[in-house]
Amino acid sequence: MTIVAMLGLLTIYPLTIHRSPKGVLYMYTFQSLLVASIPAALYLQTRQVELLILCALLILIKSVIIPAFIIRRNIKYAAKSVEPKLAVNYAVGISSVTAVILFTLVLFYQILPASFGGATRIVAVSGFSYAAACILVLSFRRYAESQILLLLCVENGILLASLVMIPMIPILAEVIIAFETLVAVITLAWLNHHMRYVFGHTDTFEMKDLRG
Repeated sequence: MTIVAMLGLLTIYPLTIHRSPKGVLYMYTFQSLLVASIPAALYLQTRQVELLILCALLILIKSVIIPAFIIRRNIKYAAKSVEPKLAVNYAVGISSVTAVILFTLVLFYQILPASFGGATRIVAVSGFSYAAACILVLSFRRYAESQILLLLCVENGILLASLVMIPMIPILAEVIIAFETLVAVITLAWLNHHMRYVFGHTDTFEMKDLRG
C-alpha cells in the first residue's frame, strides 16, 4: 500500500506539466486503478469479501464508465489540442507542487491520531497531500475538461485516505458514494458540453463576457 501511495504522489507531476486534456484523462484513469488496488490489498489482510466487491466497483465506475463513456465524449474535440499556455511556467508549477506536497505531508502526519500507524498512516497522509496538490494544479489549468478531471483527482486522494482510515465502511455506503460521484460527473460533463456550445471553446481564461 505504501508503494501505491508513493506512485499516486508521483503522478501529480505529469498532471502539472501535461497540457493535453487527453493526457490528464489517462493519468486520472491510472490513479483510479491505484486507488482500486487498496481494497484488494486490504482483502489480502482481512479476507473480507466486501473489499473485493468494492475493488470491482471502483474499477468499473472510476476506471471504465467515467473515462470511456462520459469524460472521453467531452474531450474528443480537444483530444488533439493542448492548452496554449498554463497559468504558470513549468519550473514554478513543479516547485510550488513540491512545496505543497512536503508541507501537507508533514502537517497531516502530525495531526492524524496516533492510532493510525505504519502503512495506514503513510497512505492516509499521502492521500490528503495528493488531494491538496491537485487543488493547486487545478488553478494552473485553462481548459474546463482538465479542471473537471482534476476535481475527480481530488476526490481520488480523499477516497484513498478514507479507504485505509475506515477500511470497514459498509459496502452500501461505498456504492452510494460511487454513484454520487457518477452523477456529479454527468452534471459537469453536461455543463462542459453547454460551455463549448455557447462559447465555441472551454478555455476559462478567455471567458470574459456573459452570454444568455
